[in-house]
Amino acid sequence: MSVAKPLLDYVETIKIRRDIRGTGKEFRTLLKYHKRYVPLFAITITLSAVKGYLFTLEPLYTSQIIDKVIGARDVLKN
Repeated sequence: MSVAKPLLDYVETIKIRRDIRGTGKEFRTLLKYHKRYVPLFAITITLSAVKGYLFTLEPLYTSQIIDKVIGARDVLKN
């Protein structure tokens, strides 16, 4: 007898709850247990957003550096 058959039968008996309001309830319950870490979560999210913004500026700065270095080299050759 295969192990997959009983597992598949069990999976079919699980009912999926599709309650939008219930998802916030679980999140609030988790926050009760992790209340002292909420400031760390906020700092992490803020730093992540700042990192994402700076990461988008990196190609701009790289192109400016390359233009100035190549431009300076061309000026020195002439």
